[in-house]
Amino acid sequence: MKYVAMRNDGFGARLNGLLNAIVLANQFNGEFRFIWPDSIDEAKYHSILPKEEIFDKSFIEQHYIDEKMLKKLKTVTLDKMNSIQNYDAVAVHLEMQDNDRGQYRQAFETIAFAQPLQQAKQRAESINIDYVGGSNRSVAVHMRAGDIVYGDCRFTKFFHTKVAPFPIIMAIIEDLQSNGYEPILFGQDDELMAHLKEKYHVRLAKELSNPSFSSAQQALFDIVLMSRCAKIVAGDSAFAIEGGLIGDVPMVDSYSFFGKDRSLQIIHNTFQKPIDNRISNMQKAFACVSYLYILDKQYANDDISLYLLQEAARQDPANDLYNFILAMTYYNVGRTQDAEQTLCDCFTNNNAENMFRFLTKLWVTSRTAVCSYEAELQAYADKGYPIACLTVSIIAIAYRSFRTYWHYKNQFFLHRKREYAMLDHLVQPHVLFANYVRNKWQRLRGIKVKQIPAHISCHFKAQYRLFLANKPI
Repeated sequence: MKYVAMRNDGFGARLNGLLNAIVLANQFNGEFRFIWPDSIDEAKYHSILPKEEIFDKSFIEQHYIDEKMLKKLKTVTLDKMNSIQNYDAVAVHLEMQDNDRGQYRQAFETIAFAQPLQQAKQRAESINIDYVGGSNRSVAVHMRAGDIVYGDCRFTKFFHTKVAPFPIIMAIIEDLQSNGYEPILFGQDDELMAHLKEKYHVRLAKELSNPSFSSAQQALFDIVLMSRCAKIVAGDSAFAIEGGLIGDVPMVDSYSFFGKDRSLQIIHNTFQKPIDNRISNMQKAFACVSYLYILDKQYANDDISLYLLQEAARQDPANDLYNFILAMTYYNVGRTQDAEQTLCDCFTNNNAENMFRFLTKLWVTSRTAVCSYEAELQAYADKGYPIACLTVSIIAIAYRSFRTYWHYKNQFFLHRKREYAMLDHLVQPHVLFANYVRNKWQRLRGIKVKQIPAHISCHFKAQYRLFLANKPI
């Protein structure tokens, strides 16, 4: 039986899948294999290099499986392992095995990295870790940032638990230092990290490594250095989990470090006074909206959360998620004109194509942000609010609910005011469907295109005919 690590996302998640595959193969006397796609969405925020630059040649020859060979195998998922007799392989992801954590360290040591990454690993193992009174007092504080704060993932509500907002990180550092620990900061926001080093005199993992390291070398260095600390304070990032696994290091969730009430108070208090200019607007926006995430509420119904949500939208005005939640909050509290204007601004002040992509993307993270509000948004559209009608008609395209589209498109024209006339083109069938097709094709191909390739036009023409056939008479 082959156990195949099937991750195609970030460096930490891929290594976690690989470790799981090795542990399972050892446990059940099987073979482990791994896939390693060279590309990834928003690659600049990840440390993904071609497999030849990550692993030793012999390791690749022995364990790598390409897509063509994988398709020939009859594969079952890990949750169905009790019935594997008729299968060739088990697809392994991030499901950690409830067994001796020492197996993960052993599994990690069996991975033959390419020489540059091996050098990074050795460098991390050579760093002097602070010991006070014979005990390790170094604590890894993983801040992350990357695509969740600065990239497309900030337009979702799905990944925020991987990153701790900067006010909570600052409070964690103060708490650790007051209790005799030595924090080591790990993260991707160099400017914020430099500010925290100056303010708290903490060590930065990046400065302990080597300035000539590639992103992949730095990633492996960070993971190994984390594994040597007394504990790791982090979100649920696979990157930090990897360090905890191979070092058998206890992990503390940064969101639960202080508990819900104190975390909310820390964020609120931070925005009651001036904030250092070296903390970016994106970091401020993420911290503000984190208040709502910690509350675990759909709407900013109280004065504090509403103020912070408005501040998040002000700091990151191009973020359609923040503006969408703000509009839904306005609907919910009876400020319907503010709601309509906020949505209208997303289509006009911001890039209309970006708003369309936010509303219609079919991958789970973006859809999650919209799905939880759809029923209420449709209720306001049924009451004749024109921008709600426009928004519902666009969302309907993602579901290929063409009758719903035609209904709310007509309702938009029926109820819209003169000042909304500049939105008319957005809801025209040929424009709307062309945007839908372009976004779907880009998502499938992982590239940006201005024109749909001719060889797939027949399929989409058939879809468009179906679209037009549902137009009410």
